[in-house]
Amino acid sequence: MGTKERNISIDIMKFLAVLLITNSHMDKLYGNYNIFATGGAIGDVLFFFCSGYTLFLGSLGRFDFWYKKRIRRIYPSVIALSIMGTFFWDFHRDILYIITYGGEWFVSCIMIYYVLLYFIRRYALNNLRLIFGITFISSLIWYFFFYTDKYTISIYKWTYIKWCFYFLNMLLGAAVGLYESKHGYLINKSYSKYNRTWMNIIFMLICTTLFYGLQIIGKNNPAWAYWQIFTIIPLFGINWFFYLICCGQWVKKVFNHPQISWGIMAIGGLCLEIYLVQPYLFTTKMNNIFPLNLLIMFLIILPFAWLCRSIGRLFQQTFSSEEGYNWREILKIV
Repeated sequence: MGTKERNISIDIMKFLAVLLITNSHMDKLYGNYNIFATGGAIGDVLFFFCSGYTLFLGSLGRFDFWYKKRIRRIYPSVIALSIMGTFFWDFHRDILYIITYGGEWFVSCIMIYYVLLYFIRRYALNNLRLIFGITFISSLIWYFFFYTDKYTISIYKWTYIKWCFYFLNMLLGAAVGLYESKHGYLINKSYSKYNRTWMNIIFMLICTTLFYGLQIIGKNNPAWAYWQIFTIIPLFGINWFFYLICCGQWVKKVFNHPQISWGIMAIGGLCLEIYLVQPYLFTTKMNNIFPLNLLIMFLIILPFAWLCRSIGRLFQQTFSSEEGYNWREILKIV
């Protein structure tokens, strides 16, 4: 597979990640049915898988050049959010806050991942399994010996320990991207051992049941909450089988429909900005028309996300070139 060939499975996964993450933040919009405001952890690992996959494609170069590209993609939108916040939501942030907390935990986390993945790709490209093993064992040591909230707080809530778990999924994406860049897609022939869509769906559902089942048991029985660490295994399985399903030919046939593919790529391309703007837009004023309020809320988020990205691109072009603005690039959706 050439490095410039687009893997539409990654676009589909980013699209699904956006939906799951947004849904998990809509608990107040669900009202009495907020148990269904879930999927955030799954959406997070899908996105980190996609990031790891794409980061191991293309050229590497010097660290400062490489990292600058990541900064140019993320921080213009973070700065744009602060500009929008001043006008729309009446919040004001200093530059230190914008850099460190402007994109909440997600931006800080992925910027650290970028540093780690650069040096892994530069110096340990042939030792991904070893890196994976070290990360996994380190996660267990942290959890069993240093994590003090085993019985009270889900490891997928506002905790730093989940950063280790999510990094495992980013490494999985990196490994798959590296393999496919050398050998072609995992599912590229009718007889491929991975080309078992219905089996992959069944395995994914089993992993999903285990992932949520272990958490429900721990929530209802605090004595079992100690073992929530083992949910990282089915979560890893969900990520893997999700990718295999998205590689299936029937999924790609659906994607190839012009309107559907445009929508998937548009929403997937706005994944960062959708994440950034949504907390400031959620409202319970439409809860009386549930569940229609969920769809309306998501449709409201989309233009604000596009505006955030457009302002970010405007800001980026202002300080990156002495030439005029490329308005087509600034305003384009896909």
